[in-house]
Amino acid sequence: MTGRARRDVAAAAVVGLVLGVAMAWTTRGALLDDAFISLDYARNVAAGGCWCVNTGMPSNTATSPLWVLLLSLPMLALGPVAALGAASAVAMAMLAGTVAALAHRLGLSTLAGPLAAVLVATSPLMQASIGLESLLAVALIALGAHEVAAGRIMTIGVVAGALVLVRPDLAIVSVVLIAVRWRYAAMTVPIAAVAVAPWLVVSLLWFGTVLPDTLIWKQSQSEGLGGHFFGDAVIVFARIWPAVTWLGMGAGVAGFGAGLWLFMQARSRGPVVALGVGAAAHLSVLWTLHVAPYPWYPAPAAGVGMTLLALSVATPASGRWLGLAASAVLVVTGGAYSARHDYVALGSPLNYNRATPSQYAAIVDQVPTGAVVESADELGAFAFFCGDRCAVLDPLSDRGRLAPILSARLASSPALRMLYPGYEPDTPRRADHRVVLGKGGVTTFSGYGGTSTMDVRPNH
Repeated sequence: MTGRARRDVAAAAVVGLVLGVAMAWTTRGALLDDAFISLDYARNVAAGGCWCVNTGMPSNTATSPLWVLLLSLPMLALGPVAALGAASAVAMAMLAGTVAALAHRLGLSTLAGPLAAVLVATSPLMQASIGLESLLAVALIALGAHEVAAGRIMTIGVVAGALVLVRPDLAIVSVVLIAVRWRYAAMTVPIAAVAVAPWLVVSLLWFGTVLPDTLIWKQSQSEGLGGHFFGDAVIVFARIWPAVTWLGMGAGVAGFGAGLWLFMQARSRGPVVALGVGAAAHLSVLWTLHVAPYPWYPAPAAGVGMTLLALSVATPASGRWLGLAASAVLVVTGGAYSARHDYVALGSPLNYNRATPSQYAAIVDQVPTGAVVESADELGAFAFFCGDRCAVLDPLSDRGRLAPILSARLASSPALRMLYPGYEPDTPRRADHRVVLGKGGVTTFSGYGGTSTMDVRPNH
């Protein structure tokens, strides 16, 4: 890489850094409840090494251990919101710089890097995923494609392992990365295994399993989200959040169209296959698992689509104008949506939670110090605002409450039982307060459920 190319890559990373801070700042009052769960874990890890939602109450429901650990590092010196801004900035800088470097290797303009960052930053779908591992996932998939282009076999293996630690279901993307350079699989597979092994050992020693309990918990949610699942997410979301849904769908369709065009144009097709096939395979896995339509699930594929679209604009061929037009539409409409959306009053662009973060903060303000509160299906924001002052019990924070589901699933699946060799059911903890819905208290708003009320009352 020439000196000019290195400067271009560095400049792209700076653009990504700034946009990552801007995304985190804009959405700081509109995080989804699961984003707060990541912050809860990271804050407790930074404060005392407890892998838990509630201080001193170990739990095994952080689906993305790598994201939690990365979040916890800046929390050693910063508050949780500032730490989230730092981690998001690093992920966006990594994405923009990597896409610029990949474009250079493919003989394209390095402006693809900043454009990818702008597309991601102005996407309401990606904004709804802030606080979760989605930005890191997109950045790592892009890095994997770059290493495929560079032919760095060892790094392909490391990235493949890291993707598993970002989300277990991203293992399918790891398989695609390794398959693109299948002749070296005898090297990349062991390297990926070595990258994953330390966490698996820690998880086995702490919790008697190599899996996060959330995999079983979320598959046990037979009703999905109001009776809807990942397969019909577009239909549900388009009815409630049409602008966000169609912007996300538009980015995905444009991106994969750009990927097909790049496949025919690029001098090296491996990276394009890694991006396009990896993202499509991940969507297929989510569909097959029949999970609830949580907004951040399609975000990695959407972010990869935006990356492919940015790369298509960076080509010298005349067809780039179509990609440029699609990018302009997405950036302008996404930016207009962001300018008009009230992130504090309305919450996330895809706010399916029972209340906004500011409303949860108001509810927790009324909770007595030392109270142990039974949740009403949502945990993250309540636990975040509780801090050390109170605790909230939920299957995702109290392993004893998850024990009946875990035990039933393990009894019915010998293969799953092998992945929980040291599991011992915990005893549920007792709550002295409970969350009460629709019977007075703080007025709450949900984009999915509308206006209601929420209160915390003593158990009698």
